[in-house]
Amino acid sequence: MTDSAAMTYLLALSDALAGESSQVRGDIIAGVREELEGLDAEQTAAKIAELGTPAFIAASARDEQQPLRVEPIVEAPVVGAPLPTAEPRWVSLLGAVLVMVGGLVVPFVGWIVGIVIIWISTAWTRRQKILVTILPPAFAVLLLGIASFVAMWGDGVGENGWNTPLVPALFDSIWTGVFAPIPVAFGTGLWLLVTAKKD
Repeated sequence: MTDSAAMTYLLALSDALAGESSQVRGDIIAGVREELEGLDAEQTAAKIAELGTPAFIAASARDEQQPLRVEPIVEAPVVGAPLPTAEPRWVSLLGAVLVMVGGLVVPFVGWIVGIVIIWISTAWTRRQKILVTILPPAFAVLLLGIASFVAMWGDGVGENGWNTPLVPALFDSIWTGVFAPIPVAFGTGLWLLVTAKKD
């Protein structure tokens, strides 16, 4: 580079950047030198005016406000995916209510519909959804297992094969296993109402 104005500008820029690290200083000077390379005196003066004074460039580097602009930049509007709309509050309310009492209104089906809505909703965490889905059926299986154990034990004790007043018949045990989880479902539905995200 033979243009004296360019050399003078680069030397002044080097002095202005004296407090910066050698890498930052070298990168900025190399970038400016590349912009001035091959320009005649008139073009060099115009480019120097566009870049700004060495003090301005050094101040921008110190404050880390923005990278050095050697070309005007036209910022295009950022177009991204549309923001997700908030889930209507009634969705989580409906899911929780169906878990609470759906099994009474439409046996089994009402509760299942409530569970499906709970899983679709964003008002609860995955862990909460798993707990609400598993707890009532697990309670029913536990009751049926206890009833079966008592039934087998009763068969070997009494003459008539079923000798305990707690579990009078296998049929009653099955119905107990079906309906006893209803209070559990009610409790989990109430818990869902309390823990649902409000926004």
